[in-house]
Amino acid sequence: MGLLITLYLIMINTYGNAVSESPDSRGFGQLEFWMVGAQMPIFLAMVEYGYVLSKVKKDHNQGCPYAQAQPLFIPALPRKKIQNFDAKPPDPKDCCENKRFTAIDKYSLVGSIILFLAFNLIYWVNVSSFDHLR
Repeated sequence: MGLLITLYLIMINTYGNAVSESPDSRGFGQLEFWMVGAQMPIFLAMVEYGYVLSKVKKDHNQGCPYAQAQPLFIPALPRKKIQNFDAKPPDPKDCCENKRFTAIDKYSLVGSIILFLAFNLIYWVNVSSFDHLR
């Protein structure tokens, strides 16, 4: 998430520098169109990350086997009073692990790449046609 926010801030800073060094425009130009299109995959990735984190937290709060595990050894109590003393503790990697989150990540990755490639295709075709008219 830190990398996404850093990338987003770098793009905003780059846009600010480009606007400050360019002549005043009449409105929404090619630079603004590019910045909106380039920031969209980053923004959608942050939304997807927040969604997955909220679902993981919800699943964890509803009954994570690792969070509900009983301690195996409590020094103050005798061994026979501890239930499931010889049971193996749950693996921390199993806590809140769900295959649907992995699938969401894969589909989001592929979708963002396709979205960005489609945006580039549309943008550069339009820019080249506008430059040809001048």
